Amino acid sequence: MRDAIPYFFFFCYARSDRDAYLTRFFEDLKKAVARLKGVHDADMVGFRDEDGVSTGDDWNSKISAALQISNALVCIYTPSFFAEDRNHEFCAKEVAAFLKRNAQTRYDATPDPEGTPRYQVREARNILPVLWISEKDLLEANSSLEKKLPPYLLRSIQYAINIPDPIASRYKEKGLRRISIRLPSSTREDIITHFARLIISAEALPRLDPPPGYQELWNAFWDDPPDHPALGVPPSAGPIVAPPTASLHGPGHMLTIEFRAGSSDGIGWIPYAGGPALASTLQEVAYDRGLSFRHIMFDAAADDFEAKARSVLEDATIKLTRPILFVDPGCLQVEEQRSALTRLLRDQWRGGLIIRVDQSNEATVRLIKDTLDQWRGGLIIPVDHSNQATVRPIKDTLAYLGLSNAEMDQIIVDSIAKFRTRVISVLEQILARITKDGPVQQKPSRNAGPDIRPRITNIPAASSRSRLEASRR
Repeated sequence: MRDAIPYFFFFCYARSDRDAYLTRFFEDLKKAVARLKGVHDADMVGFRDEDGVSTGDDWNSKISAALQISNALVCIYTPSFFAEDRNHEFCAKEVAAFLKRNAQTRYDATPDPEGTPRYQVREARNILPVLWISEKDLLEANSSLEKKLPPYLLRSIQYAINIPDPIASRYKEKGLRRISIRLPSSTREDIITHFARLIISAEALPRLDPPPGYQELWNAFWDDPPDHPALGVPPSAGPIVAPPTASLHGPGHMLTIEFRAGSSDGIGWIPYAGGPALASTLQEVAYDRGLSFRHIMFDAAADDFEAKARSVLEDATIKLTRPILFVDPGCLQVEEQRSALTRLLRDQWRGGLIIRVDQSNEATVRLIKDTLDQWRGGLIIPVDHSNQATVRPIKDTLAYLGLSNAEMDQIIVDSIAKFRTRVISVLEQILARITKDGPVQQKPSRNAGPDIRPRITNIPAASSRSRLEASRR
């Protein structure tokens, strides 16, 4: 029976977008997956409604079953794909079916650009968006802030594929349909091969038995998630996700700062291929630790970069928050940016530092080591795979893990779980530094009784002495 054999992917698209180019993409994607997996019949690897449902079949049951036995959902992002018309919400319900199959899926209330709490999916898996039109055309398809594309709930699912430039830039600038028409076939083939590899690497999700019908699924684009409060009412559990203008106070707050080597696309670094962007990954850490969370991006090429970054770091130190810097190694390749970062790291602030690096890129590793020598006391943790993370604790200034170089060489960050663990270790070290450097003072109560609460200040010992001497003059 065909239903017993899983499809590698389910092709999710709007019927109004169907043309010769979309059909060709589906066929070529099937062939690429079949070739990589050694499957003789390409029709066995991908499901599309008009091919998988025969005359006389129960259309609803056939598609519901295919959604349960497919490993990945390939979504063709266009304005039509996200249509709000209740008579054309099949794509939204097909996405909902994949979210429902994943037991780890959850929904967090986070503030949109206007500060209004709205739900965003977390821990989504095996959903692979394809930019069929350009990123610019998709983002500008709807002038209403609440209806911007992709929908707010899905913005943690990244559509910026993790392949080298100039292919990635062309893909976002033009969209795959235009690439199919105008650009050399080799560019298109590289992108298709990339998606094929993501498909075959997707670990199968559990099946639901019985599979839910369309009438049982919710609109995953525009409705509130099932069993959650109405839109605008944040859940009682989980971290507080601070709006961009918020000022955090105390070690119960996690502040993450991403330094980019140039203009950002707004998405940021994706630590693992096919995974969430850095900000989403870090928010997961905050959720697990019960911390409030704020993420900031800085363009290291901007004229006011150093002054703004210094202000944020000084503010975080004074207010006892736990900041971690995430540095694009491209920032080290430009003398002006490298010098600015070196000056920042020599300042008196308290936090952690993580630099992404591919261990196989010897030139980048050498550059980081040379720069660390300038920072003094820098330690290096290599990684084995491309586009993953290296922790750089700096003595006396940053969270120091206390490991020898030999121990560092044995630590390989080879999974998203280990990446999170490394972030948590830096958070714990920052807290230890706050406790160590900030002398505990007692604040007498009005009744002079035993109700005396310790208060941690964030004044390093050297600064405390200098202020005390100044007060005596």
